[in-house]
Amino acid sequence: MLHHRRILIFPASNTLSHVAQALAIAERLESQGMECHLALAGVRAAWASQFHPRCHEISELWELSGMPFPCPRWFSDR
Repeated sequence: MLHHRRILIFPASNTLSHVAQALAIAERLESQGMECHLALAGVRAAWASQFHPRCHEISELWELSGMPFPCPRWFSDR
């Protein structure tokens, strides 16, 4: 039984326009009862957290830092 829905929004680019679109999508989905998380690179995550409480800093796909991208288990109810 699904108690709530959790979604991760990962913009295709870290530009302000893509992040702004992701914020708008998150706002819309949350108004429909979903729990939205945004995965953004460094400086954008810090900026976007002013507007949305669940922003997570991740490495860009081409970075070699080894920072993990959320796996399917991350989305399951714990």
